[in-house]
Amino acid sequence: MNTHRTWVEIDERALEKNIRALRSLLAKETKLCVTVKANAYGHGIDIAAKTAVNCNVDLISVDNLDEALSVRSISKTIPVLIIGYTPQDRYGEIISNNLMTAVFDTAQIKKFNESAEKAGKKASIHLKIETGTSRLGILPSHVQEFIEELEHADFVELSGVYTHFARAEESDRADFTFEQTAVFEKAVSELVLAGHNPKYIHAACSAALILYPQTHFNTVRTGISFYGFWPSRHVRAAAKKSGRWVELESALSWKTRVAQVKPLQKGTPIGYGGTDVLGKDSMVAVLPVGYYDGFDRRLSRIGTVLIKGHVCKVLGNVCMNMIMVDVSDLPLVKEGETAVLIGHDGSQRVRAEDIADSIGTIHYEIVSRINPIIPRVLV
Repeated sequence: MNTHRTWVEIDERALEKNIRALRSLLAKETKLCVTVKANAYGHGIDIAAKTAVNCNVDLISVDNLDEALSVRSISKTIPVLIIGYTPQDRYGEIISNNLMTAVFDTAQIKKFNESAEKAGKKASIHLKIETGTSRLGILPSHVQEFIEELEHADFVELSGVYTHFARAEESDRADFTFEQTAVFEKAVSELVLAGHNPKYIHAACSAALILYPQTHFNTVRTGISFYGFWPSRHVRAAAKKSGRWVELESALSWKTRVAQVKPLQKGTPIGYGGTDVLGKDSMVAVLPVGYYDGFDRRLSRIGTVLIKGHVCKVLGNVCMNMIMVDVSDLPLVKEGETAVLIGHDGSQRVRAEDIADSIGTIHYEIVSRINPIIPRVLV
């Protein structure tokens, strides 16, 4: 029995379906990497990683060492790649747990070599090439310097090389994606000419996986689409036009319960600052969820939730742990009844994409900011 006051439901079947759909766009030999960083984009890293492992993905990527250790506790054998920063004093943990990590500075090679020699086993790295995001990564002009440093690192193995696209979600800017691809290809060629043969060569994110097979190399990464979301409306439309359409199914629903319902008279102010004043006698429900939980404060007075299949408007300012909604037009609402914050209720639906549009952000942020302490329940 579910006794949580607010919880996130994850549909395992949808996750499995999305992996099959994405694989249908790949060549048989292309390896699939599933990204479970940021608590699996809010879906729960344990649930997402277990599903990915059960679906026999080739590689799982995470942002940091702690996330990598969570995945390693689920599977001792799945290849795991850390794509974010790790402090040097934790390099030994990466090596001892058979994890791979991104390297984006030649100075890291010497430190990894020292840590690996001390551990008596090789460090496995992926070289990150910076081609257009101006984030982590070595500049293409420094690839030769990296090769020279690697020649003196007997305890470091180059397992992969990768880059990340800056504008793949903008289907009208394919030119920039292809420019990045060309720069990356040149860097890979330099590595190959120097005698390196990385097992994993990857550049494609979800958007490029779907739209641009010429960017797949031998490995692709999927993040947002694994969870059933299109990277952007541009990608969704372009996929239909280009014949690379796949059916994706959102795996996440976010729900809470009605804590209290009470009649309030016309003219009653609602919430901090009294930013809403009731224009008529109303029934108002209080829900035990707020901006601490990830229900964005920018949804004050404009957000909606679903109760009994009806759309209910948020009244007043979103509080830290509570919101108030108008249930005047509903049949009798009782304490303990379910309210849907993201997901379906009858014929109605609240989509993360629509919430994002209403407050000027992206759906990635909406789902990834759902507080990790909220239980994720597999359904």
